[in-house]
Order: sequence, then C-alpha cells, then structure tokens
Amino acid sequence: KINDFAKIDATPEFDRKVLANNLAKSYLLQFCRFGFFNTDPHPGNLAVKTSAASPGGQLIFYDFGQACQLEPGQQQGIQNCIESIIDLGE
Repeated sequence: KINDFAKIDATPEFDRKVLANNLAKSYLLQFCRFGFFNTDPHPGNLAVKTSAASPGGQLIFYDFGQACQLEPGQQQGIQNCIESIIDLGE
C-alpha cells in the first residue's frame, strides 16, 4: 500500500519524493490532459512496486469504479487555478 511507509523506506528501490512527485503528476495529467480521474484515491486503491522502467518506484492505481469525466471548461478552470498558484510564487 502507498501508506506503508516502513516498507517503502525499507525498500532501497523506493524513493518517497519520487513517488510523491509522480502521484502529483499523475493527477495533473488525469485532470488537465485526459479530463478523467479516479475520485477514490484512498490508500487501499494505491500501491507501489519496484520497476526498472520507473526508478524510485512505480505507482499502481486500483479500482476506477468511482471516476469522473470533466468538461473542457472544468479542465481549463483547473489549469487556470494551477497557473495562478504558480504565479503567486514569482
């Protein structure tokens, strides 16, 4: 599970910062590019595994039984919000 920190920390192939960045990127892609996202991301629906193709660990999403399709205007609104937050840092 994604919240088994002891196991993640004990596995040299896992890097929590990489996993966190990949999780954030995954949701940004779901929201902004694909407009379709998993609305039930609790620890039972997220896991990690070692993978030569994904240094730091590969995310596994389970159970897309609860998902949402965004309208293009909603996707654009999310992008605008993210851009505004980024602009605040400048």
